[in-house]
Amino acid sequence: MGTPAGLLLVDKPPGMTSFDVVRAVRKLAKTRKVGHTGTLDPDATGLLAVAIGGCTKLTRFLLLDEKRYAYTVKFGAATTTDDSTGEVLREAPVEHLTEAVIRAGMEGFLGEIEQVPPVYSAIKVRGKRAHKLARAGEDVEMKARTVWIKELELRSFRRDAWEADFEVRCGSGTYVRSLARDLGEEVGSAAHTTAIRRLSVGLFLLEEAVVLGELTEENLGEHLRTPLQMVQSLGTVEVDEAQAQALRMGQPIEAEAPEGEFLAAHRGDELVAVVYWRGEGDDRRLWPRRVMT
Repeated sequence: MGTPAGLLLVDKPPGMTSFDVVRAVRKLAKTRKVGHTGTLDPDATGLLAVAIGGCTKLTRFLLLDEKRYAYTVKFGAATTTDDSTGEVLREAPVEHLTEAVIRAGMEGFLGEIEQVPPVYSAIKVRGKRAHKLARAGEDVEMKARTVWIKELELRSFRRDAWEADFEVRCGSGTYVRSLARDLGEEVGSAAHTTAIRRLSVGLFLLEEAVVLGELTEENLGEHLRTPLQMVQSLGTVEVDEAQAQALRMGQPIEAEAPEGEFLAAHRGDELVAVVYWRGEGDDRRLWPRRVMT
């Protein structure tokens, strides 16, 4: 059997880095052509989309900008990592906190906001990962970046434990730990996350994912989304065999197709190529951007 190709939706367990998951999948798939489509913190759980084989070439065409997370926040203390794995930097009052106070504080976190990423993150500073510099005792200055928060919902508030559960729908580059930290300051306290779970990435849902520990060499193929299913967010154009052959040879084709930056050209259930429009008038044709082999 050849190298499998497809997209694997994994429910990442806690305590593993995203690359740990990639290494595990490489062993099962018996190929080094494996890559994830967006990092999760080691202690975070939930959806991690992993491309295998020739599908690693398709990740750039996926619409993965929107993500959804469920997370728990502990009020009363700020930590070095902005989560429960770090050392306590300072403690702060909590007795004034109510559900109404928290909801009022949340109002400033919708839309485009400026956010400073955690020092303990994979962002590169001076050419090195910020968390490596921090662990080496070096001073790390993180610059604010603009992120997008579409929805932020308070699911519950447990005053006896000073904890709250939230759900957020946000754009790429958003740090949930920073949301927790900044909300703590906004409501006159301090806060950090104790749990983060990713629920969706683009159109891919956690309910569709498989627990990593349940994967075997024998059942891996059963859980793979096909290349065509992988690019489901793109518009599609069905081609005949002659057109498919032309695309495979790097040649343009004429076809009735929708508009869009990129389209999925397929023959039946087989993805032939990701194509794009080029030219004007009578010279306007579909050219292959990425051909599946």
